[in-house]
Order: sequence, then structure tokens, then C-alpha cells
Amino acid sequence: MTTWNADHAEVGGERDRPPDAAQDLRGQLAEARRELDRLRNERELDRLRNENQRLRGRLGLPSPDAVAEAPLHETAPTLFPVAEPEALPEVDARSPLADKVGLVRRLFRGQDEVYAVRWTNPRSGKGGYAPAVAGGWNGRPAAGRPKRHLPLTDEVVGEHLEGSKTIGVYPLRKDDTCWLLACDFDGGSWALDAAGFVEVCGRHDVPAVLERSRSGEGGHVWIFFTAPVLASVARQLGFGLLRETMLLRAELDLASYDRYFPSQDVLPKGSFGNLIALPLQGTSLQAGNTLFCDPATLRPWPDQWLFLSHIRRSHPGRSRRSPSRWPRSASALSWSSPG
Repeated sequence: MTTWNADHAEVGGERDRPPDAAQDLRGQLAEARRELDRLRNERELDRLRNENQRLRGRLGLPSPDAVAEAPLHETAPTLFPVAEPEALPEVDARSPLADKVGLVRRLFRGQDEVYAVRWTNPRSGKGGYAPAVAGGWNGRPAAGRPKRHLPLTDEVVGEHLEGSKTIGVYPLRKDDTCWLLACDFDGGSWALDAAGFVEVCGRHDVPAVLERSRSGEGGHVWIFFTAPVLASVARQLGFGLLRETMLLRAELDLASYDRYFPSQDVLPKGSFGNLIALPLQGTSLQAGNTLFCDPATLRPWPDQWLFLSHIRRSHPGRSRRSPSRWPRSASALSWSSPG
């Protein structure tokens, strides 16, 4: 029988050691395992940090250390954050007209003091848009008084949806901000170009929806915001996305791209800016136009109103850098929202 004394221990393994010594060895073994796990975790963390830094470099984003050193009010996200602090109302095809009007006015916001109405020359058949005025443009204003522009109302929007009017909105507001950005595509390749643009928007988590235009020979890609955005910033976002579409889809020359709405960074003096036709015009719907459609198939969404009720809108953040320092890649753009 093996005995134990303080001065001598026979070789026989852990079982021959006293209980306190075996327990100490188990503790050392557990500590060694924890240290090994810690080292493995540190190596994995370093790998993830390096990968994160590499991706940030490709996207033109500052390093986390630079962000940490920035003042608190400058550390907002830069990658197109999407938030919906206030959900859109639930509307579907069976909803009353008033609910549909309310949804349209929540999404397609612009100047409320004026709207555009479409006119058609009965002789030539040619048409266009003009600001709506009291008495119409054929009427004569009172002596010495200019024409009075009519405001956009629920009644006017309802008439557009029912088909008795065709109207347009002026997206650039008096304070040089906008609630939306729309990219206009026209020409033979409009569908392919618009689909490519929507794809790039999706890569950057910028919600975008496609509408077939009134003529049926073009389309509008709409981006909506949850708050007013400086038009200059919104347009710079659009041009960044457009450039990236051209880079990623080199086979496309985007010849069908026409313009952005708003079409100006600043509202010209004495002007309302460029108008864009309001979608979902009652008569055009019957011809399959002014409808929102799947970019991949161009098939209209079955319930236009339910589709619009569930679209996401981009949430403006704050810009960490001035526009002059933004990279050419759309990925590095960030939002600026008036207070």
C-alpha cells in the first residue's frame, strides 16, 4: 500500500497524489484551457478587425478609431440607414378613396401651395403640364392682378386617382429640401437600366420602387424619405448610385437615364422647379401605366395600395464629412437632414 508523507511522493500518477494536489492540477489545466480559448478568440477578433478594416477601406469609410475620436454629434451611421419611426397607414384596393389619398400625400410630398395639371390641345393633340391657376389659363384674371395658383388638396389628388384629372407635383420645396428622389428612365433600354439601378439601391439598403410611366415607354424609380432631406444631398446620393450602377453593370451605358427629380439643388428664384407626374392616374391605370411593378418582370404588383403601404423609406442621418470630401462610390454617402 502506498503511503504519503510530506517529504516523499512515489510515482504513480495523479491518483497517487493527495486530493489537494490533484485538484490543483485540474485547476491549472482549466486555466490553461481558458487561456488557449482566450488566445483563439483574440486571433479571431484580430481577423475580424482586419476584415472589417479592409471592407471599410473599400467603402471609403473612416476607421472605428477615427469615429471614436469624433465628437458625439458626428458619430451617426454613414451607410444608408433605413428606419421607419412612423408606419405608413394600411391601405388596400378595397379601402375608401380618402385613405388612398392620405397614403399618396404621405409618400409623394412636395410643395403644397401649388401643383401642375396636364393640358391637351384639342386641335393638335399635343399636351403638357402647367401650374394650376384659378379660372384656368384660358380665363382672364382681374385687371392688374396675376393668376392665383391653386394649392394641392385632397380633392385634387382624389380626382387624379379617379381619372378626371392628371396632375404633377413639384418635389423641390421652398427650403431646398425634398421628401423623395425619383430617377427618370426613358428609351428602349429603360427597363433594363431601371432594374440595374434598383439592384444597386438594394445592395446599399436604399429602398427603391419602380413605376411604369404614363407613356408606357419609360419608368421612374422612387426613393422616399422619412424626413425632409437637402435636395443637394439627395441628388448626390442618386448620382453616386447611378455611377455605381454603371460600374457594376458595365454592359449598360444607362443611355435611358433622363434626369432626377428634384432636378435642381436649389429652388430657382421665381420658379417652382421641375414637376414630376403623380403615379396611379385613374385613366392611365386602365392602360397598364403609372403602376408600380416588379423590376425583374415588369408585371404590376397585384394590389398597388397594399404594396405602397408596406414600402420602406430611408431615414436621414447626419453627414460626418462635407460633400466635397465624399468618395465617388455611393457606399460612402450619408444623409444630411435639416433640424
